[in-house]
Amino acid sequence: MTIVVAVASPEGIVLASDSRTTLTRAGPLRHRIATDHASKLFAPCPGIGIACYGTAVLGEQTIAVLVQQFINERLTPGVTYGPSDLSDLLAEFFSLQLDAETRKTNLAVPPGILGFLVAGYDARGVGRIMEVLLPPLEHHGAVINHHVDTENEGVVYRGRTRYMRRIFFGIDPMASKQLLDALPGESDARALLDDMLNSALRFRLIRPLSVQDALDHAAFVVRTTIDMERLTDGFKSEKGDIPICGGALRALLVSRQSTEWVVRPPLRPSAAGLAEHG
Repeated sequence: MTIVVAVASPEGIVLASDSRTTLTRAGPLRHRIATDHASKLFAPCPGIGIACYGTAVLGEQTIAVLVQQFINERLTPGVTYGPSDLSDLLAEFFSLQLDAETRKTNLAVPPGILGFLVAGYDARGVGRIMEVLLPPLEHHGAVINHHVDTENEGVVYRGRTRYMRRIFFGIDPMASKQLLDALPGESDARALLDDMLNSALRFRLIRPLSVQDALDHAAFVVRTTIDMERLTDGFKSEKGDIPICGGALRALLVSRQSTEWVVRPPLRPSAAGLAEHG
């Protein structure tokens, strides 16, 4: 699991992520932290940024290695790519990878197992956030436009989102769905809960008017998720689990002319026995 976020401001788009990858193996079920130095953000070319979430490995390769393979094989140096074009190329490449894994293992790949947020500028000079979700969900194509861009600023976050849903919405819509479904269709209680879920308790977010605001918002989402994973142990109604988001914050700034690391992944020797925090 992971937490990735894309925040659009008039000046540019910030992508941010945690850097933890966890392993889950069945028979008997086993969980562990695989690494706190996973690559989830990528700068494939000027003016484009990619954040990945979902499965971290396909076959024997990490998604990070496959993204680099995609960049090497499908992108032409010197060519300018818009977010829509690059999303289509990304969907095509990783659909082939998922199909190959299905043929190899004889196991069906569940919908939505792998996702990407793609930030970039179109021919009009508008920075847009696109989503690639594979295999596609029912009634959706592989590429989704949420209409979050530098003209209609906003935020898209994916992965371990339950903490931010509770903070931003005041109540977790997904966790409350079972209660809503259990109430009679025309009851006053259902109408009240439905209103709470849709509007009454939602915070009015201040639009990020600068890239600093966008970075602050993105960092808040990632760091709060990491800290909640570290300081809590799941809901009282569920069995606890390992903290599945963690490691250091990573961040990219996507502007019209460039894609820049704001918080770059470090590569350095770690002191034995010491935990590192970003």
